[in-house]
Amino acid sequence: MNNLSNNDQNLLRLQKILSKCGYGSRRSCEKLIIEGRVSVDGQVAKLGMKANPFEQSILLDGQLISYPNEDTTIVMNKPSGFIVSTKDENSIPNIYNLLPYQSKSLRYAGRLDVNTEGLLLFSTDGELIYRLTHPKFEIKKVYEVIIEGYLSKHAQTQLSNGIDLDGTLTKPANVKITSENNDRSVIELIIHEGRNHQVRRMFDAIGITILYLRRISVGPLSLGAIRRGKYKVLNEDELENLKTIVGIHDRS
Repeated sequence: MNNLSNNDQNLLRLQKILSKCGYGSRRSCEKLIIEGRVSVDGQVAKLGMKANPFEQSILLDGQLISYPNEDTTIVMNKPSGFIVSTKDENSIPNIYNLLPYQSKSLRYAGRLDVNTEGLLLFSTDGELIYRLTHPKFEIKKVYEVIIEGYLSKHAQTQLSNGIDLDGTLTKPANVKITSENNDRSVIELIIHEGRNHQVRRMFDAIGITILYLRRISVGPLSLGAIRRGKYKVLNEDELENLKTIVGIHDRS
Protein backbone atom coordinates (compact mmCIF):
# COMPACT_ATOMS: atom_id res chain seq x y z
CA MET A 1 0.00 0.00 0.00
CA ASN A 2 1.18 3.51 -0.72
CA ASN A 3 1.38 6.02 2.10
CA LEU A 4 -0.63 9.16 1.47
CA SER A 5 0.26 12.76 2.19
CA ASN A 6 -0.98 14.27 5.44
CA ASN A 7 -3.33 16.63 3.61
CA ASP A 8 -5.26 13.79 1.94
CA GLN A 9 -8.96 14.27 2.72
CA ASN A 10 -9.38 10.57 3.52
CA LEU A 11 -6.81 10.58 6.32
CA LEU A 12 -8.56 9.97 9.64
CA ARG A 13 -7.31 9.36 13.16
CA LEU A 14 -7.02 5.65 13.84
CA GLN A 15 -9.32 5.74 16.86
CA LYS A 16 -12.05 7.27 14.70
CA ILE A 17 -11.59 4.58 12.06
CA LEU A 18 -11.78 1.78 14.63
CA SER A 19 -14.80 3.32 16.33
CA LYS A 20 -16.65 3.66 13.04
CA CYS A 21 -15.95 -0.02 12.40
CA GLY A 22 -17.80 -0.84 15.61
CA TYR A 23 -14.90 -1.59 17.96
CA GLY A 24 -16.08 0.76 20.70
CA SER A 25 -15.91 4.41 21.66
CA ARG A 26 -12.99 6.51 20.47
CA ARG A 27 -11.57 6.45 23.99
CA SER A 28 -11.65 2.65 24.15
CA CYS A 29 -10.15 2.47 20.65
CA GLU A 30 -7.29 4.70 21.80
CA LYS A 31 -6.55 2.02 24.38
CA LEU A 32 -6.34 -0.61 21.62
CA ILE A 33 -3.71 1.52 19.88
CA ILE A 34 -1.74 2.14 23.09
CA GLU A 35 -1.71 -1.61 23.77
CA GLY A 36 -0.01 -2.18 20.41
CA ARG A 37 -2.87 -4.21 18.97
CA VAL A 38 -3.28 -2.06 15.85
CA SER A 39 -1.00 -1.92 12.81
CA VAL A 40 -1.01 0.12 9.61
CA ASP A 41 0.69 -1.29 6.51
CA GLY A 42 2.62 -3.74 8.66
CA GLN A 43 3.83 -1.17 11.20
CA VAL A 44 2.61 -1.04 14.80
CA ALA A 45 0.44 2.05 15.14
CA LYS A 46 1.04 4.88 17.58
CA LEU A 47 -1.56 7.07 19.22
CA GLY A 48 -2.12 10.18 17.11
CA MET A 49 -1.49 8.45 13.78
CA LYS A 50 -3.81 8.99 10.84
CA ALA A 51 -4.52 6.57 8.03
CA ASN A 52 -6.58 6.21 4.88
CA PRO A 53 -9.02 3.35 5.59
CA PHE A 54 -9.81 3.00 1.88
CA GLU A 55 -6.23 2.53 0.68
CA GLN A 56 -4.16 1.37 3.65
CA SER A 57 -4.11 -2.01 5.39
CA ILE A 58 -5.29 -1.61 8.99
CA LEU A 59 -5.20 -4.66 11.26
CA LEU A 60 -6.56 -5.19 14.77
CA ASP A 61 -5.09 -8.21 16.54
CA GLY A 62 -3.80 -9.38 13.18
CA GLN A 63 -7.22 -9.24 11.51
CA LEU A 64 -7.93 -6.86 8.64
CA ILE A 65 -10.70 -4.43 9.57
CA SER A 66 -13.55 -3.71 7.17
CA TYR A 67 -14.28 0.01 6.94
CA PRO A 68 -17.86 0.92 5.92
CA ASN A 69 -18.22 3.29 2.98
CA GLU A 70 -20.88 5.15 4.93
CA ASP A 71 -22.53 5.06 8.34
CA THR A 72 -25.35 2.56 8.55
CA THR A 73 -27.79 2.63 11.44
CA ILE A 74 -30.82 0.36 11.57
CA VAL A 75 -33.80 0.36 13.93
CA MET A 76 -35.53 -3.01 14.22
CA ASN A 77 -38.67 -4.24 15.93
CA LYS A 78 -37.20 -7.43 17.39
CA PRO A 79 -39.59 -10.38 17.66
CA SER A 80 -39.53 -12.90 20.48
CA GLY A 81 -37.59 -16.12 19.91
CA PHE A 82 -34.41 -14.62 18.43
CA ILE A 83 -31.04 -14.38 20.14
CA VAL A 84 -29.07 -11.13 19.82
CA SER A 85 -25.48 -12.21 19.22
CA THR A 86 -22.72 -11.90 16.65
CA LYS A 87 -22.02 -15.60 17.26
CA ASP A 88 -24.10 -18.34 15.70
CA GLU A 89 -26.22 -20.41 18.08
CA ASN A 90 -27.42 -23.42 16.11
CA SER A 91 -30.39 -24.13 18.37
CA ILE A 92 -31.76 -20.57 18.45
CA PRO A 93 -32.58 -18.28 15.48
CA ASN A 94 -30.20 -15.32 15.28
CA ILE A 95 -31.51 -11.78 14.90
CA TYR A 96 -28.79 -11.05 12.33
CA ASN A 97 -30.62 -13.38 9.94
CA LEU A 98 -33.39 -10.76 9.73
CA LEU A 99 -31.04 -7.94 8.71
CA PRO A 100 -30.34 -6.94 5.09
CA TYR A 101 -26.78 -8.21 5.46
CA GLN A 102 -24.50 -9.63 8.10
CA SER A 103 -21.37 -7.70 8.98
CA LYS A 104 -18.96 -7.68 11.91
CA SER A 105 -19.03 -3.89 11.67
CA LEU A 106 -22.78 -3.76 12.39
CA ARG A 107 -23.10 -3.82 16.19
CA TYR A 108 -26.16 -3.72 18.42
CA ALA A 109 -26.94 -1.18 21.13
CA GLY A 110 -28.44 -2.78 24.21
CA ARG A 111 -28.99 -6.51 23.87
CA LEU A 112 -32.54 -7.83 24.26
CA ASP A 113 -32.93 -11.37 25.58
CA VAL A 114 -34.56 -14.13 23.55
CA ASN A 115 -38.05 -13.59 24.96
CA THR A 116 -38.01 -9.78 24.89
CA GLU A 117 -39.42 -7.86 21.94
CA GLY A 118 -39.12 -4.30 20.71
CA LEU A 119 -36.70 -1.63 19.61
CA LEU A 120 -33.19 -2.77 18.82
CA LEU A 121 -30.63 -0.51 17.17
CA PHE A 122 -27.70 -1.65 15.03
CA SER A 123 -24.96 0.64 13.76
CA THR A 124 -21.52 0.73 12.19
CA ASP A 125 -20.74 3.72 14.43
CA GLY A 126 -19.05 2.53 17.62
CA GLU A 127 -19.22 5.96 19.25
CA LEU A 128 -22.99 6.06 18.72
CA ILE A 129 -23.38 2.59 20.24
CA TYR A 130 -21.24 3.64 23.21
CA ARG A 131 -23.25 6.77 23.93
CA LEU A 132 -26.59 4.99 23.63
CA THR A 133 -25.58 2.23 26.04
CA HIS A 134 -23.16 3.62 28.65
CA PRO A 135 -24.98 4.52 31.90
CA LYS A 136 -23.17 7.85 32.28
CA PHE A 137 -25.08 9.31 29.31
CA GLU A 138 -28.44 8.42 30.95
CA ILE A 139 -30.27 7.75 27.69
CA LYS A 140 -33.97 7.21 28.37
CA LYS A 141 -35.32 3.73 27.62
CA VAL A 142 -39.05 3.00 27.75
CA TYR A 143 -40.44 -0.51 28.26
CA GLU A 144 -43.90 -2.03 28.23
CA VAL A 145 -44.14 -4.63 30.99
CA ILE A 146 -47.04 -7.03 31.54
CA ILE A 147 -47.34 -8.91 34.83
CA GLU A 148 -49.92 -11.18 36.38
CA GLY A 149 -52.42 -9.47 38.70
CA TYR A 150 -51.87 -6.05 40.27
CA LEU A 151 -48.70 -4.07 40.94
CA SER A 152 -48.83 -3.02 44.59
CA LYS A 153 -48.02 0.48 45.80
CA HIS A 154 -45.07 -0.95 47.70
CA ALA A 155 -43.70 -2.58 44.54
CA GLN A 156 -44.14 0.68 42.63
CA THR A 157 -42.15 2.51 45.29
CA GLN A 158 -39.39 -0.10 45.22
CA LEU A 159 -39.04 0.15 41.44
CA SER A 160 -39.16 3.94 41.53
CA ASN A 161 -36.53 4.29 44.26
CA GLY A 162 -34.11 1.70 42.87
CA ILE A 163 -33.52 -2.03 43.19
CA ASP A 164 -30.37 -3.61 44.57
CA LEU A 165 -28.73 -5.57 41.76
CA ASP A 166 -25.33 -7.09 42.50
CA GLY A 167 -24.85 -4.76 45.45
CA THR A 168 -25.64 -1.54 43.57
CA LEU A 169 -28.95 0.28 43.42
CA THR A 170 -30.47 0.90 40.02
CA LYS A 171 -31.13 4.53 39.21
CA PRO A 172 -34.65 5.80 39.98
CA ALA A 173 -37.25 4.64 37.46
CA ASN A 174 -40.55 6.12 36.36
CA VAL A 175 -43.40 3.64 36.84
CA LYS A 176 -46.83 4.15 35.31
CA ILE A 177 -49.68 1.63 35.31
CA THR A 178 -51.45 2.02 31.97
CA SER A 179 -54.11 -0.66 32.59
CA GLU A 180 -54.91 -3.29 35.21
CA ASN A 181 -57.48 -5.90 36.17
CA ASN A 182 -57.63 -9.10 38.20
CA ASP A 183 -55.72 -11.04 35.55
CA ARG A 184 -52.87 -8.71 34.63
CA SER A 185 -51.36 -5.23 34.72
CA VAL A 186 -49.70 -3.31 31.92
CA ILE A 187 -46.89 -1.03 33.10
CA GLU A 188 -44.80 1.62 31.39
CA LEU A 189 -41.31 1.59 32.89
CA ILE A 190 -38.73 4.28 32.09
CA ILE A 191 -35.09 3.74 33.04
CA HIS A 192 -31.90 5.65 32.25
CA GLU A 193 -29.33 2.87 32.32
CA GLY A 194 -29.00 -0.52 30.69
CA ARG A 195 -27.57 -3.25 32.87
CA ASN A 196 -27.68 -6.86 31.70
CA HIS A 197 -31.32 -8.07 31.71
CA GLN A 198 -32.04 -5.12 34.00
CA VAL A 199 -35.83 -4.90 33.73
CA ARG A 200 -36.44 -8.61 34.29
CA ARG A 201 -33.97 -8.66 37.19
CA MET A 202 -35.62 -5.64 38.82
CA PHE A 203 -39.00 -7.37 38.86
CA ASP A 204 -37.49 -10.73 39.87
CA ALA A 205 -35.82 -9.02 42.84
CA ILE A 206 -39.22 -8.02 44.25
CA GLY A 207 -40.82 -11.38 43.53
CA ILE A 208 -42.74 -10.48 40.37
CA THR A 209 -42.56 -12.53 37.17
CA ILE A 210 -42.81 -10.69 33.87
CA LEU A 211 -45.26 -12.24 31.41
CA TYR A 212 -44.35 -9.99 28.47
CA LEU A 213 -41.61 -7.41 27.92
CA ARG A 214 -41.16 -4.98 25.04
CA ARG A 215 -38.81 -2.02 24.60
CA ILE A 216 -40.73 0.73 22.85
CA SER A 217 -38.17 3.55 22.67
CA VAL A 218 -34.52 4.47 23.18
CA GLY A 219 -33.74 8.17 23.44
CA PRO A 220 -35.48 9.91 20.51
CA LEU A 221 -36.05 6.64 18.64
CA SER A 222 -39.37 4.80 18.78
CA LEU A 223 -40.85 1.81 16.99
CA GLY A 224 -43.41 3.90 15.15
CA ALA A 225 -44.92 1.86 12.33
CA ILE A 226 -42.11 -0.71 12.17
CA ARG A 227 -43.78 -4.12 12.23
CA ARG A 228 -42.50 -7.01 14.32
CA GLY A 229 -39.48 -8.61 12.63
CA LYS A 230 -38.99 -5.65 10.28
CA TYR A 231 -36.49 -2.79 10.33
CA LYS A 232 -35.87 0.73 9.11
CA VAL A 233 -32.55 2.16 7.89
CA LEU A 234 -32.15 5.69 9.23
CA ASN A 235 -31.64 8.29 6.53
CA GLU A 236 -28.89 10.90 6.72
CA ASP A 237 -31.04 13.54 8.42
CA GLU A 238 -32.38 11.07 11.01
CA LEU A 239 -28.88 9.81 11.76
CA GLU A 240 -27.41 13.30 12.13
CA ASN A 241 -30.28 14.28 14.43
CA LEU A 242 -29.65 11.21 16.58
CA LYS A 243 -25.93 11.96 16.78
CA THR A 244 -26.62 15.55 17.79
CA ILE A 245 -28.98 14.45 20.56
CA VAL A 246 -26.43 12.03 22.05
CA GLY A 247 -23.66 14.62 21.78
CA ILE A 248 -21.58 13.37 18.86
CA HIS A 249 -19.84 16.09 16.89
CA ASP A 250 -17.91 15.00 13.82
CA ARG A 251 -14.19 15.46 14.07
CA SER A 252 -11.27 13.83 12.31
